[in-house]
This record gives sequence, structure tokens and C-alpha cells, in this order.
Amino acid sequence: MEPTVAIGCPIRNRDWNVRSYLLAMERLVYPKDKLGFVFLVNDSTDSTLDMLLEWKDKHKDEYQYIDIKNVNLGAIEDKRSAQVRREIYSHLAIVRNMLLDMVKFQFPDYFFSVDSDILVQHNTLSSLVHNRKDICSAIVHNDRNINRKWPNRFVNIMIKEDGKYKHYKDYPINDIFEVDVTGAVYLMSRPVYTSIRYDWDKQGEDIAFCRNAKEAGFKIFCDSRLYCYHLMNAVRG
Repeated sequence: MEPTVAIGCPIRNRDWNVRSYLLAMERLVYPKDKLGFVFLVNDSTDSTLDMLLEWKDKHKDEYQYIDIKNVNLGAIEDKRSAQVRREIYSHLAIVRNMLLDMVKFQFPDYFFSVDSDILVQHNTLSSLVHNRKDICSAIVHNDRNINRKWPNRFVNIMIKEDGKYKHYKDYPINDIFEVDVTGAVYLMSRPVYTSIRYDWDKQGEDIAFCRNAKEAGFKIFCDSRLYCYHLMNAVRG
């Protein structure tokens, strides 16, 4: 019998890609009666909430639950600049912890955290569940120039060297291996999501979460056989 899984993320002003995000979720090769969704719409000013509610109305009988919460915390919008991101990391930690509380209410075996700009492949979830790790991620490129000179330069995994977190550039290919930090798309077990919290860190809330997890004795892995697409920019018709 397959474990139960909650899937979701905090989401803000994503009407330009939310349908693609949800379509990728619909195509996951995993029993739908074992899946639920949790979305925290935060400070959104576009039609993201309406689109999620429309999707819920259409698919609510296929999944265990589709839980959507809308909050307005007055946070500035993430513009992907380094200065702005440093200012909003505390807010991101808050909304991610609010989402974890939504997951705790449903109490699934796993929580599959997938950022709102990530498109998962059909086998991503089933493969991560099969790995049976407390925390395990797929690979996501964070570099807009992924097809140029350094195809693996910036990915969503980091290792700690000389007391500093650095992007893992020469990671093993087609393998499952241990890392110090991951983000964007990762599966976490019930013992993790019920005990570990996000905090502020100058490099981001994922750094703090992973540090807290490792300090609590959890190991963090990445499965480089699994690749998910990162939508770096809004494309509007």
C-alpha cells in the first residue's frame, strides 16, 4: 500500500503558470486517493486564488483533500533580486511554517514540498517515496544559462565547506547522495514536518530548515536521476 502524501507550497501571484503547475500534479504516477493538496495563498493580488479554487471545485472528488488558505500579511513581493530576497526571508519562513501547520492538520505520511515555479515530472513523487528517506529532493537548475558553459553550476543542492554553504557543482550523476541543503522540490517524512521549522537565514529559509533538520539528526539526500523544470520568468500571452 502506498503512503499518503500532501503536496503543496506557499503561492503568490502565479496566475501565469499555476495551470501548468497543477497539470503536472495531475500527471503524477501515484494513486490519487493517497494524495492531498495544501496551498497557502499569501499577499496575492492576481487571480491565483480564483484559479486554485476553480481547480479544487473540478478535482475535489479525485483527491483526499484540497486545502486552500488565503492570508494577507503585507509582505513585499519577491523580485528575485538579492537585496529584496534578504528582506523577505523572515516572511518566507513564516508562510512556510504556516503551510507546515496545514500539513500537520492532515497528518499524511509524507509532505511533498514543490515551489510554485517548479514543474515536476510524472515519476518524481513515486521515485522519491520509493527512496524511503526522511528528506530527499530532485534536481532543479537555478541558473538561467543552464544550456551554456556550466550546465550544473547552480542547482538546488548545497554542501558545507569551510563553514560556508556552497552550491554542489560536481554532484554524482544518476545517483542518490547526501547533501547539506536542498530546496524547491523535496519530500519530507512525517517525523520531519512535525518537528522541524523554518527560520530566517541570510541565505534563505531553506538553509535554516535544513540546518535545523540536520541538528535534529535527520539526513538530507538528493536523487539526481530526477530532474524538474524551473520556470525562471513569467511568460504572459
